[in-house]
Amino acid sequence: MLKVSDLAKSFAGVKAVAGVSFEIAKGEILSMIGPNGAGKTSAFNMITGFYAPDAGSIVFEGRELNGLPPHAIAKAGIGRTFQNIELFHDLTVRENMRVALQCNSPVTTIGAILRMPSTVRREIEENRRTDELLKMMGLADKADYQSSALSYGEQRRLEMARALATDATLLLLDEPTAGMTPAEVGIMMDTIRKVRDTGITVFLIEHNMKLVMSISDRIVVMDHGVKIAEDVPSEIRKHPAVLRAYLGEEEVA
Repeated sequence: MLKVSDLAKSFAGVKAVAGVSFEIAKGEILSMIGPNGAGKTSAFNMITGFYAPDAGSIVFEGRELNGLPPHAIAKAGIGRTFQNIELFHDLTVRENMRVALQCNSPVTTIGAILRMPSTVRREIEENRRTDELLKMMGLADKADYQSSALSYGEQRRLEMARALATDATLLLLDEPTAGMTPAEVGIMMDTIRKVRDTGITVFLIEHNMKLVMSISDRIVVMDHGVKIAEDVPSEIRKHPAVLRAYLGEEEVA
């Protein structure tokens, strides 16, 4: 589904990502772990068009993504959340969803004024899709709440729903459980599985090892911009290079 080959990026002469390659298969959950500064978010930013790679290629569903702007990559089917929550806090949950949906399929001014049949059909479809995604995220009963009134975990899930509103088939999650309580982490874990069970492929950066080991099909490990390991959780748990570089000398819990 996604093939990353020899990806490289430097900032002021410092290599953030150095010759990294990996693939993501359709329908799997792939996690990327590593210490702060390992190059994980830089890799995400290149895949989603926020950084231009210095070298290497990114191919999604047979299409080369290098050089495409973020909005074109989103339209190609890659949705993404960020470390910092990006919501319109003065809008309701439903209105936040509508903004995301209309960015993907904008309504013309004349169509909105004249209430043309195509515009009405699109609004009906937007409402249907909004209800579907909010239900998936456990937010159906919060549709008319101000997004600022949601709990932190709920805001994170709303952000996921907005990312999926672009009809994404690959969802990138950048530290989705950062700052969450254990209860919120459990809900997020169930939500990620639910997303995958609908056929959406998930690629996440995460520091919560319990979550990573529980939900991942495979794990890529980064250190100082280099991929040092890639395997199933049971092997990553005991991989010598991972234990030395990222986890100390203790086995992952």
